[in-house]
Amino acid sequence: MLFLVHFRIRHKVGGSLSKRQLSTTLFAFAIFWLFSGPSVAHAGLELSESFLEPPKVDKPTPVKMYLYLDDVNRIDVSTHTYEVTAQLVMEWQDTRVSSLFKPGNPESALEFEGVEAVEIMKKLWHPEVEIMNERGERKIGVRALDIHRDGRVSVYEKFDSQAHLEGDMFYFPFTVAELRLAFNAFEQDKSEMELQPAKFESQSGATMDDVIIGPWSYLLKSTETKTTHRSNEPNRKYSRVDFLLKVRRDLISGISIALLPILLIWVCSSALLWIDAAEFSSYGSPRIGGLLTLLLTCVTLQLTMESRLPSVSYLTLPNLLFYETIVLLTAGICLSVVYVHRYHRVSKEKARAFDRTLRITYPIVAVTVFILALIVFAFQTRL
Repeated sequence: MLFLVHFRIRHKVGGSLSKRQLSTTLFAFAIFWLFSGPSVAHAGLELSESFLEPPKVDKPTPVKMYLYLDDVNRIDVSTHTYEVTAQLVMEWQDTRVSSLFKPGNPESALEFEGVEAVEIMKKLWHPEVEIMNERGERKIGVRALDIHRDGRVSVYEKFDSQAHLEGDMFYFPFTVAELRLAFNAFEQDKSEMELQPAKFESQSGATMDDVIIGPWSYLLKSTETKTTHRSNEPNRKYSRVDFLLKVRRDLISGISIALLPILLIWVCSSALLWIDAAEFSSYGSPRIGGLLTLLLTCVTLQLTMESRLPSVSYLTLPNLLFYETIVLLTAGICLSVVYVHRYHRVSKEKARAFDRTLRITYPIVAVTVFILALIVFAFQTRL
């Protein structure tokens, strides 16, 4: 059975071909293929079992890794995951593949795609890598294999993956998320193969901010080479390369999520205290009832935002703001009840003086408590 090979026909002259020119070109290509033989067909490659052995026996084979980001989306701090679509190219040197080119064959590279590339890779040594910090397994949509006459071999794949994000969430939503793709050689140890980061950037013509989808902005990117091992084989070392992308949540988005709702509740609760709940009994219900409504609103808002807040074991900034607001609203309700009681049971003048003091000190105390709590919170996060 003959296998046809994928050739990339590059037309360097501008303009379109006529039917006659196209027919002549195809006929010339067929004659050339007929006389040159199926040099790149599966059967023509004649890959022996020795091609499954590492290219170098006495030392590890360096494998250069190129990662190009297409898009980074669904950055979800509540589940600590994000999704990425990227293109990965792995390139190494294998002098044995030069023998696959027939004498007189002008082609400088053999190119395969899809199923054809997978079949060739079953007969040829190539790096096997996995993403250590991904959830599930990456989905490879496009795969290609290029074998060059000078011994260079490269594997290309375009994949989708859902990986775990990292980073401290103490000051969420004003936080920096670390989006890491940790590629690990899970079959070939360091005596056989060594992964090396060569390039890490966005797809051609795009900036990093262009590929980041959502209320996040690009901060920095870096690569790191590490050594890892399996739990059942602690003495066997494997090569690892980390591609790290740091992103920061947009300021406006952070304010709208956490600070603005809490600020509005503070303003409304302070304004309600200016309603005299004792002298005009009809105003008692709006003041105390309004504070109670704000308290229930705050609790409901906190429960609603739980799905958007980071799932962590420590206290975060939004939690601190919600807890403080709940305490202040509860204090406002209790002090309003005390004012009404003093007005009818103790002294109207003393009650009015107490209420005037409450109206002024309530927002001051709220801001002071917030600042002190923030200082203590910042100190604790550094420990």
